[in-house]
Amino acid sequence: MPKDYPDWFGQPQYPKWGTPTYVRVQESIMASAQEILLEQYGKGQLIGGHIYTYNDSGSQEDSVYITIDDTYFAFDNIRTLFERNITKPNLTPIYIVEYNTTQPRFCIGLSPGIIFDKKLIIYYKNNGAYGVYVEGQFMYYLIE
Repeated sequence: MPKDYPDWFGQPQYPKWGTPTYVRVQESIMASAQEILLEQYGKGQLIGGHIYTYNDSGSQEDSVYITIDDTYFAFDNIRTLFERNITKPNLTPIYIVEYNTTQPRFCIGLSPGIIFDKKLIIYYKNNGAYGVYVEGQFMYYLIE
């Protein structure tokens, strides 16, 4: 059985996954500022989640960054992700769930199954001239 996967067969030599943890974050992010939405240290797996903004047309220029262990992933802004049709989970760590410029609402999903050995940090960067309200919901579990 591969190392660091759930122990489905009751074999004690393999690590056991902990209880799923649900985190909900609400942040007001000032213009040109970057905030940490989730910061988790340890070894575990991201089950999934999303980052949601609304009522701000400038949010389409904002960006999401992720640090997995010691690797920093920088992604293009929300508009560019939509233009490149990055709308399916598991092809990239983040993907577009909702892109609505009429009402302005934008939602970025986090692909399930991201495994981290040391840390998982998710940042939101406001690239606009005005503050933005961001809501994030994440689910992960750690290895016991």
